[in-house]
Amino acid sequence: LDADLRNADTKSKLNITLKKPDFKVPEGTNGTFDPSKDFVTKLPDGTEVTIPGGATNVASTETSVRAVVTPTVKGLTKSANDQPTSYAYSIELFDSTGKKVEGNFKKDVILKIPVDKNATIAKGLDPDNMEAKFYSTTKNSWDSLKSSTYDSNASVIYATTDHFTNIAPVSNASVSALATGLAKIDSSASGDWYNLPWLGNFYDALEGWVYHETHGWLYSADAGSGNFWFYDTELGWFWTGSTYYDESSTSQAEYLYSSTHAGWLYFTTSNGKRKFYRYSDTKWINADGTNFTE
Repeated sequence: LDADLRNADTKSKLNITLKKPDFKVPEGTNGTFDPSKDFVTKLPDGTEVTIPGGATNVASTETSVRAVVTPTVKGLTKSANDQPTSYAYSIELFDSTGKKVEGNFKKDVILKIPVDKNATIAKGLDPDNMEAKFYSTTKNSWDSLKSSTYDSNASVIYATTDHFTNIAPVSNASVSALATGLAKIDSSASGDWYNLPWLGNFYDALEGWVYHETHGWLYSADAGSGNFWFYDTELGWFWTGSTYYDESSTSQAEYLYSSTHAGWLYFTTSNGKRKFYRYSDTKWINADGTNFTE
């Protein structure tokens, strides 16, 4: 939650709710090693960091380097495609004088990160699409490491990196916002079909894309308060929710707000074709805005 204090001394009316995380952040670890030899350190959660001999970016005369690995929950930015499954690992190196070692490694460092598959599922994330990534301060987003392989049988991520920064296992939402909290129509059926009583049946293709039985392919985005934005390739962006659109009710019609037409539309079908009543000029139109004809 951002509070801009550049042009004000105070900021009020901010409602902040603090919630205890559903995971325990383990203790960190540190160790001193000879940079000319292989070094392996292990955290209490089973995470292993292997630094090959000669990989550290220090002078050849350096005989002592200290590695500090600290699990952290600070600054774990989330996006639609990248959400940390739990906490990140801050990894730093210091030479014998206490100065932080900067620059890339001369050889790839190897990471072995165990992940909790059940906890990942409980967070609504895809357990089969996990990847270790580092947080890029220049891009302000999670970025790919040199390599990352997820062993689903062992629930372990094996990764390599040529530099140290915040590193975390990340995944994406296992279902779109539209399907969150819904059970599949038939768990034995092939494909992820869901039903919202007001919207009807739809197929969740992940990353926001859904296939609706009447409207076809739509991109969906949560608008809050049970409402959603949808992108239709013909109609463009439109906004609706259970208060305005109800496919299951005979007493409530299907209304949606069209960004393209800058106004409300009434939706129905005629002989299997979609048609929209545009209130601004009292015309029946097709999704692309042309006049509707039977």
